Amino acid sequence: HERWQNPDQSYSNLRINSSVESLNAYREGVAHPDWVGDLILRAIQTSK
Repeated sequence: HERWQNPDQSYSNLRINSSVESLNAYREGVAHPDWVGDLILRAIQTSK
C-alpha cells in the first residue's frame, strides 16, 4: 500500500489487491530485461 501526495495537496491511495496468479504475472513482466537497468545520474546545467 502506498499513500501519495498530489501537487494539489490531496492524497491518492495506491493499492494492489489481486490474485496470486496476477501478482506472479506482474512479477514475471517487470523482471524482463527491458525493464531492468542501471540508474544513470548526471548534473543538470543551469543558465546563469
